[in-house]
Amino acid sequence: MLIASDELVARWSEVVAAPTDLITVSDADARHAIDIIARHRPRVVVLEQFFASTARGLALVNDLRSDADLGEIDIRMLPEERTGSHSLRSATSGLTLANMSKPLRHAPSHRVRRVRMRQGTEAVVDGSRVALVDLSIAGAAVVSVQILKPNQSVRILVENDGGAYRAEATVAWSSAHPGPERLSFRAGIAFKRDQPELLAGLLAEADEECQGTEPVPPRQPPPPQLTS
Repeated sequence: MLIASDELVARWSEVVAAPTDLITVSDADARHAIDIIARHRPRVVVLEQFFASTARGLALVNDLRSDADLGEIDIRMLPEERTGSHSLRSATSGLTLANMSKPLRHAPSHRVRRVRMRQGTEAVVDGSRVALVDLSIAGAAVVSVQILKPNQSVRILVENDGGAYRAEATVAWSSAHPGPERLSFRAGIAFKRDQPELLAGLLAEADEECQGTEPVPPRQPPPPQLTS
């Protein structure tokens, strides 16, 4: 399966006689692409190089790799130099396309550990309160009743007893979910630069809350009774 720009998909259709084992999908709607992947379960998904480097591309890769049913799919990247008409003519099958592509290394968001926030924790995104789901020095996951669109530039404010933490960010991905009264939007927010100084204290505090209760050791069986 190839996920690429509308221009490349159209050019592919012009020079390749529609191979039966290859599905081409526009990168304009990443959620639609994931739905098609879930339906067809391709062994290999190839992303156009430019799309693979965008926030939407990274979010799609993260979604695939975090899905227990789709995590084994081989995700690859089609280099820019392979998108010319001459190269496309030689890619007459999905296998050839896979061989033309490079394995995609793990997305940057995997380089840091996320801390899940306790229920009820809030943040402020562009002046609106949102539920803060998890947090790392590279970004956050939130749930908002206000629309959050991919690639939208936002400002996020996180407050706690130690002070207020602010960061410039971009909405990496967003999905709408129906509710009893209105839609809510679950979104991934990527900080424009890592925020270790601003967020280290907050992450440490969240860690303490998550690990504050020490596990109770299992009861040991009584020692055997000695008999004479």
